[in-house]
Amino acid sequence: DSAVTGQSGAFSIELEADTYDVMISADGYVAEEFEFEVEKDKNYSGEQFVISPALAEGTARIVLEWGAEPRDLDSYLTGETESGTDVFVGFYRKTCSSGGETIAELDVDDTSGYGPETITLYDLNGVYRYVVVDYRLTETLQEYGATVKVYLPDQAQPEVITVEPNAGIENIW
Repeated sequence: DSAVTGQSGAFSIELEADTYDVMISADGYVAEEFEFEVEKDKNYSGEQFVISPALAEGTARIVLEWGAEPRDLDSYLTGETESGTDVFVGFYRKTCSSGGETIAELDVDDTSGYGPETITLYDLNGVYRYVVVDYRLTETLQEYGATVKVYLPDQAQPEVITVEPNAGIENIW
């Protein structure tokens, strides 16, 4: 079956209880496949399938997604470019530049649950570290989970990293 969304991205489709592979695509975005389980006698509303805008050549993107809780997760990118420039991007310093060129940028900072929160990396020549922090220190990051998708040049699908239920994660991942 297939469905076309309206301008807002909303769609409606009738499906039997089962597990489905869902392909989401839109012009100017990376097409992505999701697994979605439909339970018998349950209605779904507000489910989100987040897809990323297409990458410009020579760039990468990191996308953080989570549920309603914790309300505010923050993405941080630190590191050093090959030319020796220190890199730091987070909610209080959304852009890192050097010599008039943007190295990395926090594109979206979500503070009300679900995300996405995204960082685009424009200089791939360096060593970088990505960290997720529960801003409100609720110690529920492991309980509710989170997913990071890393979109790299010339890859059809992102690398997906998920908080494991028994990983020992509290506020920093």
